[in-house]
Amino acid sequence: MAAPRPRRTWRWTGRSGFTVVARAGRRRLAGFLVAVLVLLGAGACQAEYKPPFAPIVFAIDENGEIDVSASRDVVTPIGTFTISESVSRPRDVSSDRTLMIVRHNVAGVLKDAWFTLLAAVNLRFSVDGTNRLVPQDEENVALLEVTGPATGIVAEATDDDSGGRFESEQVEVLPEVPAETDPAVTPGGEGPGGEAGEPGIEVTPETLSCDESGCAEPVTVASTGTGPLRVTSTEIVGSDAAAFSVDAGCEADLPPGDQCALSVGYVPPDSGEAAAATLVIHQNLSGPASEVNLVGSAGTTPTPPDPEPGIAVTPETVFCTSSACQPVTVESTGADPLTVTSVEIVGADAAAFSYTSDCEGAALPTGARCVVTPEYTPRGGSGATASLVIHHNLAGPATEVTLSAS
Repeated sequence: MAAPRPRRTWRWTGRSGFTVVARAGRRRLAGFLVAVLVLLGAGACQAEYKPPFAPIVFAIDENGEIDVSASRDVVTPIGTFTISESVSRPRDVSSDRTLMIVRHNVAGVLKDAWFTLLAAVNLRFSVDGTNRLVPQDEENVALLEVTGPATGIVAEATDDDSGGRFESEQVEVLPEVPAETDPAVTPGGEGPGGEAGEPGIEVTPETLSCDESGCAEPVTVASTGTGPLRVTSTEIVGSDAAAFSVDAGCEADLPPGDQCALSVGYVPPDSGEAAAATLVIHQNLSGPASEVNLVGSAGTTPTPPDPEPGIAVTPETVFCTSSACQPVTVESTGADPLTVTSVEIVGADAAAFSYTSDCEGAALPTGARCVVTPEYTPRGGSGATASLVIHHNLAGPATEVTLSAS
């Protein structure tokens, strides 16, 4: 008895734990060819072949975030399988698609993640945690509630059409993903049928220096493979990420040999210290995203203002009687010495007042004080008012104190 033929398998592994596996046995392929021959040879006959799509692994991190891959397009032997995610549920889901809703608890709050699978097939969900399926009115909508701690979900097609369209099971570990690959069918590689080639990427420079005037050069992303390169998104991460910015000029398909440029901006932190961050470029290659180290210089320390004198005079109003007036205290409050250049009394009743002072001509260091003592001599009438004007070496007008006598 002949030994069974080995099964062909291939594996594509994307960033953040997203794994896709497809198996196509020679026996199934032979059945497909027979069905095609029958369909072509007999116009009255009808034949249908519905191949299974590759199982999809959804990873759930400790924060409850669900990640599938940096790229949403997965090339498989049966075509391109696409996963799309949105923040709101689509109003209508066409009959050739399946809407997968994952409802899970994040910090005590129920959160829904929406994934539109561009395939209308029966699905089985394997969850490494307690879960349940909630019936929906729509036939092609699956609501999977993850009711306990879980780290991942595997969604895969089922060949059994006798049961419900969707089913789920609780597993201790997710189904194992075969590690071997089939060189005849390589994801993104040049296959025997002339499939699209494998994308490649080269990012320069590895480290980008920036200062107040900007960054030294743009970041160049070159498509170096035999297939199109897709830059799916860019982001800046790190404790100083806010000091940098990047445009979105490269988020497009690049044919082999083509390139694009990312312009990075930089504004030095208010702290005046140097900054460092990482530019992350997500793409449709297997393995991690591409990274560029961003280094920003410290901002120029502003020149401190020249020291200036300061003055504080108390009180603002002096009340006098026929026997005495309140003294006026002058205090130096600035970094530079305060110089009282002169003192004078002005106003309609200025002749009724006089003063004595140890302030004029004195250079008072910070915190030092001097005193101006007004004097009042009644000249008849009910009272008098005037202004004591203290001239000094500060910019701006002189300082005035109101003199009031009863």
